[in-house]
Amino acid sequence: MGMAGRIGPHPVRLDQVWSTDITYIPQARGYLYLTAVMDWHSRYVLAWRLSDSLEGAFGCEALDEASAGGRSSTRTRDAVHQRGLHRAAARAGHRREHGWPRPAPPPGCNGRINHPFSCATSSYADKWRSGASAAAQAGYNAASERFVGRPRPAGRGALPMSTVARFTVRQYDRMIETGILDSTERRIELIHGELREMSPIGDLHAYIVAWLVRWSIRSLPFDEVWINPQNPVGMADLDSVPEPDLAWLRLRDYRRHRPTPGDVLLLIEVSDSSLQYDRELKGPLYAQAGIQEYWIVNLPEETIEVYRQPRGDRYGNMTTLRRGDVARSLAFPDVALALDELFGDSA
Repeated sequence: MGMAGRIGPHPVRLDQVWSTDITYIPQARGYLYLTAVMDWHSRYVLAWRLSDSLEGAFGCEALDEASAGGRSSTRTRDAVHQRGLHRAAARAGHRREHGWPRPAPPPGCNGRINHPFSCATSSYADKWRSGASAAAQAGYNAASERFVGRPRPAGRGALPMSTVARFTVRQYDRMIETGILDSTERRIELIHGELREMSPIGDLHAYIVAWLVRWSIRSLPFDEVWINPQNPVGMADLDSVPEPDLAWLRLRDYRRHRPTPGDVLLLIEVSDSSLQYDRELKGPLYAQAGIQEYWIVNLPEETIEVYRQPRGDRYGNMTTLRRGDVARSLAFPDVALALDELFGDSA
């Protein structure tokens, strides 16, 4: 949209005009609401907040954060909140007055800066909505991660807006408790603060997971290991709650808390269409969490990739086992898994 004739000439520097809006992110049940404050010249998101209601406080927090960034006195924070957040908050019955002083209009805007909301609304909301929609289909575009938390650029010219909304484990748990995320409708896990939809489980995938569970129960000491198939492992320091296909855990009572990396003896992912995801996203996550051993059962190639010696975000040792080989874990080296038995008749 052209801005001339609405708020004056196109902004030519940072902090000349800010814009804000509230949009929504569809979830399995209900919505999450996103508000953000954006510098119109650079298209950089200065601050953002998510909420499960339209109470005005979350928008005011975003404005407070954006305004606390030590920017010039010509900022237009009163103009930003007047028609944006206050109008949306009023519709929800929650209005909060800041009492901020009204600054003089920035040079070059002819005093017509009091409605940046009306200029920025459509393009900003559409960009975010389209980004959120694409993320829901493709797993929240990881390429935009480089714009989150990065210092604002000094040069002019538009930059892509971040389309990644990040959550803590606590926020993720709250969404489950309130029914926003429903595991009966979609299989979702939290990976580095992003909601990732897992691939549907095919017949072969389901059979191999069941086979591994049965083999584990039959082979491992009953009074030492808890067999945990397709259940969450909490990694709060990494804002992650992955759900591996199978986890061998130290035997203890997990009724009141999730297992953590210190409880894990072995993690196994069964991979077909998710092979790249399990290698390039989950592998580095498990290494960062300090998981000592991670197996990928590669269904297309009928192999097992064994990852050991976590170092930072990668494993120092990777071995590929094929038909005719036997897999043994570090935790229980006497327990052998023959790949010919796992994959069955090759005919």
